[in-house]
Amino acid sequence: MKYCELVLDGVLHETAPPGRSLTGASTTRAQFRFDRFLAGVEALLRNQRVTRVLVHRMPGFRPQAHAGYEMIHAQIKRLTSAGKEVWFYAEQYAVGDIYMASAATRRVIHPLGTLQALGLSRSFLFFRKALHERKLQVEVFRRGRYKGALDSIRNDRLDHAQREQHSELLSAVVNEFQDRIAEGYRRPLSDLGPLTGGKVLTAREAYERAWVHHCSSYPELVGDWRDKKFRKIEPKVSDKGFGRGKTVAVVYLEGTIVTGSSRSSPIFGRSLGAATVCEQLSRLERNRRVKAVVLRINSGGGSATASESILHAVERLKRTKPVVVSMGEVAASGGYWIATQAQRLFVEHTTITGSIGVLMAVLNLREFLKTRGITEDTVKTHEHADLAEPFRRLTNDERQQLDEIISKLYYAFLKRVAEFRERSVADIDRVAEGRVWTGYDAVRLGLADEVGGLSEAIEYVRRIHTGSCRVRYIPRARRSVAGRLLARSLGTGAHAFGARLGFREEVSEVASGAAGDAFRSAWLDCVELHRAPLALWTPVLERILGAVATELCSGGHYR
Repeated sequence: MKYCELVLDGVLHETAPPGRSLTGASTTRAQFRFDRFLAGVEALLRNQRVTRVLVHRMPGFRPQAHAGYEMIHAQIKRLTSAGKEVWFYAEQYAVGDIYMASAATRRVIHPLGTLQALGLSRSFLFFRKALHERKLQVEVFRRGRYKGALDSIRNDRLDHAQREQHSELLSAVVNEFQDRIAEGYRRPLSDLGPLTGGKVLTAREAYERAWVHHCSSYPELVGDWRDKKFRKIEPKVSDKGFGRGKTVAVVYLEGTIVTGSSRSSPIFGRSLGAATVCEQLSRLERNRRVKAVVLRINSGGGSATASESILHAVERLKRTKPVVVSMGEVAASGGYWIATQAQRLFVEHTTITGSIGVLMAVLNLREFLKTRGITEDTVKTHEHADLAEPFRRLTNDERQQLDEIISKLYYAFLKRVAEFRERSVADIDRVAEGRVWTGYDAVRLGLADEVGGLSEAIEYVRRIHTGSCRVRYIPRARRSVAGRLLARSLGTGAHAFGARLGFREEVSEVASGAAGDAFRSAWLDCVELHRAPLALWTPVLERILGAVATELCSGGHYR
């Protein structure tokens, strides 16, 4: 008898970071690649020799949004529905683990582990006072009272609109998790009451109350399987994709949308460059072997002009072949904008989407630089030649002009969505105002077509347009020749099947940038606040603020 192991470890990303390195990755931070995980699941579904699958949840596994748990849950469910015996192992069970494990056949916990489902929470950091103390001045222009991407520098706490939308988001996610847990564990919702009420179960208590089937350490579990003649195998998984038949391209669009090329930043994470994406889509448009395209979007937005450029490329592509959109953990603001040419729009149940609004920030560094002994002088030919430069305050006329630009951008966004969804602008405005919704609510409100993941989007294309298909990933992670030779020499390595398949890789990223505001992500990843000595806080904050200041100098971004 044969089994395979799928390792969940690292920060969840759709695919590899842009660019090429010696090994396809660096060595700073673990990354979990969903594209390779999906390819691994597809390989297992085709392999009839494998009867058992172990899903090993490592302590470092971290989705960037709650839909990441849903993505893993859906793939586990595909395996169990195909007749595979899926065992889920985690040392500790939190609510996300209980949710993922609800799709498995058997659940295992470490003998010294705990199981708890205390609920969900999200904390926010606010930097307005820190900016003020350092003489950093930022003026924010926005349309949409729920548009809160820069509230961390605009406010000192959550305002009513932000508290309302985040509370409702968390409640919607909890309800979805609880429903699936009750369904998978085949027990009433009332059984979750003690857990959500604050009860933390030891491993033995979790076993006695039937939340898990076994209490075992990982070496003990796999050792027992070896004694029972289970042999571990590692099916081949390619970075190119999977399947056979007509070619369907899955284009991964992940990161903050920017002009220029796609790249990775040590502070702001991944950037989705319009020039890079437009070139990829143009090649697909000319490629006759590609019969359909699925855009997999995981982006919280970015530049308005870059988003529009990508949208035009999608529009051209749609003239030659079917285009379907699958939204991942986050597809909001500009991430939603670029989806508005799709023939069908799929969302995860807990995808964060919507955020139909516009945001612009203008920075004034003049006083900040003075405190560092740096002065500035300007020569210009006309009065407003240095509009939005970060070395002076805006005039009232300039503020009015920028406010009018924001209004026009917001109306253009509303009009684009209204045409896409075949609704009136007034209808879209009622569900816009920068508000984010879960995928389920987006379908209910008419902003998306169907709840389903990437597998459902591919199946839709296969059923409607292509028949049997070969899925090809775009962009494909590339390694240098030396990197490929080095990878071969490493052998089985760290986490066996998971490491060999590339589910766990190392990348030099400090902040994801896709699902939260840049300040909070950068701060939390640079230093753990509750452990860091006070003396470390100031230089770390100044380094973050300096990087943020440079990034915001371009202005004209909405997220």
